[in-house]
Amino acid sequence: MSRRGCRHGVDAAVLLFAGAILFDLYVHDFAVSWSHDTVQRALVMAATNGMLIIVGAFMLYGRRIDPHQSTDDRVQRMSIGLKSLLYVSMALSVFIAVTAADDVYRMDAIEATLLSVYFQVVALLSLGYVLSNIDPDKLDFDVYKNDAATA
Repeated sequence: MSRRGCRHGVDAAVLLFAGAILFDLYVHDFAVSWSHDTVQRALVMAATNGMLIIVGAFMLYGRRIDPHQSTDDRVQRMSIGLKSLLYVSMALSVFIAVTAADDVYRMDAIEATLLSVYFQVVALLSLGYVLSNIDPDKLDFDVYKNDAATA
């Protein structure tokens, strides 16, 4: 992903985060108290996004998981992993907004379906996205071969 594309993705995630919180506040008449669902959802969203940021930072700046991996392969896997985290953050924001709407519009009959769809979307955006975008034919497996001349 180019820097411009990455920037737009981050902007979209931040706007969805803020939009979900504002929508939740709006549908609950801006009632803010520690015991209210709106505040609890906002805290859960902030904590979850904070954890996603920490995971992304470890991906970027942490120790290499595979020291033999080529630089191009590592950059590709990091890019795909970071996009996946970004999409999961966006899905969380949408889910929180739908949950807030459920509180007001009493969509209890479809609540289980919405929860199931959310978990399937998260699985698709995380693991499914990673698996569909890594092309094994383009990975450099030569770094793992045992060179007889050096042994």
